[in-house]
Amino acid sequence: ERFHTHEMAHLMVNFWLQELPLFTLPFFQEGTAVHLGGRWGKSPAVMEMLGVFLLENWDLDLADLLDFQGFHRVMADLSYPVAGLFCGFLLERVGAERYRRLYLAASGTAEEVQGLEPDRIKSLLQEITGTPWSELMADFDRWWPRRRDGGLRPLAELPGEVAMKDSSGTGVVRVGCGGERTWFEVELVPGANRGVVLLRESEPEFSPPSRSNLFADRLPGEAYRGERAGIIFDAEAQEVGLYDFALDLLVAKFAEGLGGKDSLWDEQERRLRLELDFNLLPDPCRLIEFELRQLP
Repeated sequence: ERFHTHEMAHLMVNFWLQELPLFTLPFFQEGTAVHLGGRWGKSPAVMEMLGVFLLENWDLDLADLLDFQGFHRVMADLSYPVAGLFCGFLLERVGAERYRRLYLAASGTAEEVQGLEPDRIKSLLQEITGTPWSELMADFDRWWPRRRDGGLRPLAELPGEVAMKDSSGTGVVRVGCGGERTWFEVELVPGANRGVVLLRESEPEFSPPSRSNLFADRLPGEAYRGERAGIIFDAEAQEVGLYDFALDLLVAKFAEGLGGKDSLWDEQERRLRLELDFNLLPDPCRLIEFELRQLP
């Protein structure tokens, strides 16, 4: 079964609150769970990227989402990522204890929660943050553009020496580690533009699942053999994602359509280069075996 990190986040938040409210404004309830646990099989970092994309490309006023009616007036595809982005900003700004006070202040009976109007919610935010709404939004507007990265980035040049290398009929993949990042270089044979670098833990901390729904969804026709993760790429589309097959979770994503500015793919040399934040994978230069496969 799929591991629901979003619902697990709700459970952990309820434990953290120490006093369980009957109802909470969905902007804060769902936004907090998105920030901590992601949503729809996507990690918190990917949901932040979606939130950034929506703020950049859609005519969304965050103030219109604050109250109960406003949050449900738009599609969840729009409200959840933006709420998650703003809740992450608030949590970083005020810390856990003051954020807990805000969360509880936005809670109560069904009648109380549904009766909270946007101006009252803005007042609550000012009381907790010590910052008027207009200044808070100005700070948020300076903060959120920095969240589009998601931990996966194209590379122009290799930053260090190759630690591991593997060749197949599809091409060559090289892996290196340094500092707080892991980098991959994939050279593809002519005609191979879509593929996956499968990652297996040689010393897994826990037994891999017998099947992965995400593996079956993303790699139909391929046999699952306990791979922990996969880097699935489409070179011509300038798109790549890191998928955790044990958790059935999209961990990180780069795509031109999501605001990616740099080029992932060098057509002349038939090569793509990317780097991942070190915490996105189990120590890849010590534990992971990898295999490059072509996809149709």
